Amino acid sequence: MGTSIVEVPIYYKGVLFLKKFGILICVGILMLFWGIAGFARGTEDDRYTNILCLGVDKEEQMSEVSAETGSIGQSDAIFLVSLDKIENRLRVISIPRDTMVTLEMYDVVGEYVGQCEGQLTLQYAYGDGEELSCRLMKKQVERMLGIEIDGCVAVNFKALKGVTDLLGGVPVYMDEDYTYIRPEFAQGETVNLSADLAHDFCRARIITEDGSAYRRIHRLQVFMSSALSRGKSVLAENPMWLFEAWDAMQGYCFMDMDLKSAIQIATDVIACNLSASDVYTLDGYQDSSKMYEEFYLDEAGVARLVNELF
Repeated sequence: MGTSIVEVPIYYKGVLFLKKFGILICVGILMLFWGIAGFARGTEDDRYTNILCLGVDKEEQMSEVSAETGSIGQSDAIFLVSLDKIENRLRVISIPRDTMVTLEMYDVVGEYVGQCEGQLTLQYAYGDGEELSCRLMKKQVERMLGIEIDGCVAVNFKALKGVTDLLGGVPVYMDEDYTYIRPEFAQGETVNLSADLAHDFCRARIITEDGSAYRRIHRLQVFMSSALSRGKSVLAENPMWLFEAWDAMQGYCFMDMDLKSAIQIATDVIACNLSASDVYTLDGYQDSSKMYEEFYLDEAGVARLVNELF
């Protein structure tokens, strides 16, 4: 069912703007920028909001599927973003895509096929590209970490490029030598990543080298931190930016939460800082002896980390 559209007058710094927004979007703007609805900081019983964030390796619409089961795109970037509403602190746990799990397999029409052992990244592909894929991924990560996940957001590279453009690029300091990706990615340089440069920086890996997917996680973390910082600056100058970004991602992202929840979470996340010390990667070991790399979790180490953070 579509959302009805209305012509809404918007005042910003004394200037009248007329723009078409869905009714729900208008309510969200009012809640976000004029404080009509306040959000509580949370209690010990309601301290953490945990969102599973997935980067999907495709550029087509999220709902676009082919006739072949398991071919709708893999979740190559898997992050659990945890917001501590008491400390107003953001923590990110990156989960290696090659982590071995028991996959729940569905075909392209949503019929259950069975189980098999495989990399976690494939679990998204054995869904529908949207609700089912996210639900299956949440189930896997909840089982892995032993915590409840409140929501899931999946975006693909088309969405990443669109948001990067709207940010006017993302300045990233090259903490290592990445010239094997692009010659301008030399160590010590700060490069303002355009949409295409951001795509290459976040996506590229040398599949013939052991651990290339694991090393790519670090680049994604660097980009996320820089993009969050850039987003705060842009939003301070243009309060409408958040909704421009939302428009740019339509069809190329999926969220299993309602608009009110999304606005609340986005508002809280933007208010936080993301430091390198608050980014964690699950411990384990890589087996590169097979055709495809396999990552096996150190379950005791994962339990220790979860107990420390939650």
